Amino acid sequence: KQWYQRRVPITAGVLRGITGDHGHSESFMGEYAVKVLNMKPAELEDFLYWLVEQRIDHNRDMLINISELKHWMEHVYHSGVENMIMDEFMRCNLKKDYHISLKEYRACLSKTPNQPAASERSEARLQERWHQADQDGDKELSLAEFGALIAPEQPHNQHMHVLMAQHFMEDHDIDEDLMLSYEEFAESDPDRHEWSYPKFQKRKKYRLRLCVDTTA
Repeated sequence: KQWYQRRVPITAGVLRGITGDHGHSESFMGEYAVKVLNMKPAELEDFLYWLVEQRIDHNRDMLINISELKHWMEHVYHSGVENMIMDEFMRCNLKKDYHISLKEYRACLSKTPNQPAASERSEARLQERWHQADQDGDKELSLAEFGALIAPEQPHNQHMHVLMAQHFMEDHDIDEDLMLSYEEFAESDPDRHEWSYPKFQKRKKYRLRLCVDTTA
């Protein structure tokens, strides 16, 4: 095929990383992850060259720069989130009317394996997130609103960010001084214990600023 004639050199080590020997297949291949599972080595190599040239190397200079790689990884991530939202929406849309009520969602959660039992606090937070996501106030969530509920951290869900920040502060502001210390922030994620940035090592307090657009 024509695209075989222009190949971007890929070393054996890079191929092993991309194809999953180190657990990176789905994070790099995205929607193609399942497709490549049963490919033979030669077929897989041809497919990877096609993927690099046709989907990643936008300027066709036979090199992958940081911007192109970043764009591809963002595409893979956002596609994965969108697919997850759609799958969960269809699973929880028990009435099949493309709107989900809070009662439906609770029933859906109760059928989810390994789902922790609802507590008074978790139920209160669910209701807060639900009402924040329900932008038209009809007490049911459309697909877009449901996406805001289960993936509130996405950039386009800005109306959810203040609430999620408030919940984060409630969970990790251990001394309840309305500020986060380095220790409190690091405890929220074990990986952050490895950070060594000097500005964090000073162990100062940093106040969380919640910016709300009051002009809207």
